[in-house]
Amino acid sequence: MRAAMVRRISIMGLPACAEASERICRNLSKLEVVQKAGVVLLYAGDHTEPDLVALAREDLPWKAAFPRVAGQGKLDFHIVTDPKTQFVEGAFGLREPDPKLCPIVDLADVGVVIAPGRAFSGDTGDRLGRGGGFYDRLLAGLSPDVWTIGVSFRCQIVEPLPIDSHDIPVKQLVTEAGVADCGNG
Repeated sequence: MRAAMVRRISIMGLPACAEASERICRNLSKLEVVQKAGVVLLYAGDHTEPDLVALAREDLPWKAAFPRVAGQGKLDFHIVTDPKTQFVEGAFGLREPDPKLCPIVDLADVGVVIAPGRAFSGDTGDRLGRGGGFYDRLLAGLSPDVWTIGVSFRCQIVEPLPIDSHDIPVKQLVTEAGVADCGNG
């Protein structure tokens, strides 16, 4: 399933993925829950997922925090205000915040988590990640009051989505086509 989703995204092509990522960022930034979040956990996508780096700006009403692999299965999140100067190449070849330039976030201050995934169920909010369990562990350790939003391209919506017992669904799903509530909020 994971490989099939990467192939679907590859077929879209980089220009279409970039345009879809821009629309996803616009859809996210309009959500009231994001506007009022205080701190939003985002991620810096690679060419196989929507890229949300455009949401790291000082002129927004929330603080944007991005993950850095901090150990086996553990993520730390750091505030990023200038993606051009504050990202370095990190684990798995992904862009990560430079911990020397970006303050770490206390997860108790987080209002919204934007979770990446290889595939999502639009009906239930079920999420299939990359397979490392980083976000499953993160989501399991957060307060139920933290709002969770899955982000993907429309071609990554799969019904039904095979899941495991440890998989945690998101409350909302955002694609380039719009926003869907998943009935978990």
